[in-house]
Amino acid sequence: MRGGKREGAGRPIGTTKPEEEKAKRYTFRLYIWEVEKVREFIKSLRKN
Repeated sequence: MRGGKREGAGRPIGTTKPEEEKAKRYTFRLYIWEVEKVREFIKSLRKN
C-alpha cells in the first residue's frame, strides 16, 4: 500500500522521472540588475 488506506490512494508507482531529467538546485550570487536577464535567458533556453 502507498499513501493511504483507500484503494488507489497516493502516487502511482513508477511516476518519478529518471535522475537525468530532474531539475537540480544551484546557487548563484547575482547583482539585482542581473536577475531579470538571467530569468529571460533561462526561459529562452527552455523554449528550444
